Amino acid sequence: MKKIKLFCLPYAGGTAAIYNKWKKSVNKHIEVCPIELPGRGKRFIEPLFHNMSDAVDDIFHSVRNYLDVQPYAFFGYSMGSWLAYEVIRKALKAGYRPPVHAFFAAKDAPSVVRDKVKMHLLEHDEFVNRILKLGGTPEGIFENDELMEIFVNILRTDYEVVETYKHCAADNKINCNISVLYGAKDSYPEEDVKAWTDITSGNCSFTSFDDGHFFINNYQDKIINIVNTML
Repeated sequence: MKKIKLFCLPYAGGTAAIYNKWKKSVNKHIEVCPIELPGRGKRFIEPLFHNMSDAVDDIFHSVRNYLDVQPYAFFGYSMGSWLAYEVIRKALKAGYRPPVHAFFAAKDAPSVVRDKVKMHLLEHDEFVNRILKLGGTPEGIFENDELMEIFVNILRTDYEVVETYKHCAADNKINCNISVLYGAKDSYPEEDVKAWTDITSGNCSFTSFDDGHFFINNYQDKIINIVNTML
């Protein structure tokens, strides 16, 4: 039996390394495949993407050779959820078979109409203060000017990708079962999270965590258990 490839996409400012620990904890029939985005990790010298379309094209190019070779699934966290969703849409439009499952975590549904502050347009100090309030980022990064400059540039550009994204309602459904994971104390209204049901023709399940946006840091074992169970 071929292993299920689980393509994992990080949150804004994150790297593929956040999923490295998963490799020892998932069931033996699952192959964790963290995807590194340009401008960080092993791809640090590559230019950052400023829009969703370019990011999706890059990810699709890196995974497409596997999509008809063995079963696959996607796990996206925050920004990674929308990236995963759009990569799946692109794969289906290109005629590839659907994933066996998709996991969307810490993000409202892409179809929700938003009227929020554009983080990527904020002045430096206000941008940093809002990021610190969101949590999940080691404060030590902001104590080193060089590290802060690098991280803020990556994070601001990732926010640009998310905040300039426009969901296309045409052919918006993906034909696979999905699991939606969210923090009960996150900033997204629950009805915006529940709207994920609108983008799939398959089954949709929801799991709430008693935490904020970065519940992945405190509930890794529970998240991995959900992945193991669903796959």
